Amino acid sequence: MVRTNELGFLLALARKKRGLSQQEVGGGIGVSSQAISAYECGRRVPKGVVLEKLAALLGIDLDADVQKLCVERKRKMAKIGHLDPVRFLLTRGIENAPPDRVSEVAEAGRVVLDVYGRFLDLLYDLEVLSH
Repeated sequence: MVRTNELGFLLALARKKRGLSQQEVGGGIGVSSQAISAYECGRRVPKGVVLEKLAALLGIDLDADVQKLCVERKRKMAKIGHLDPVRFLLTRGIENAPPDRVSEVAEAGRVVLDVYGRFLDLLYDLEVLSH
């Protein structure tokens, strides 16, 4: 089962890639722009014929595209988990640094997080780390 926020994100992304407004999409499938907004925000879930019309209009392969999105989100969440110890050390460093060195610690931590994040992306791409 697809979570509402994943489907909504996918719908919004596909709509924006096609350069369509919520009003245009709604008009194209016979629902209001408010309904499209509710689908994209996860307040409502399109069902049956409406979902099929949305997928056709936006060029979405529901099975493949939603699966890909789920994998990407799992990867991002795993990456966040790997970054937690670095964030903890950065926070501790900022809390305990002398006032005149806080900005130095913060900048160094930002650089470390950036580089470590890119390193994790590489490890996932090389399939050294799994989701």
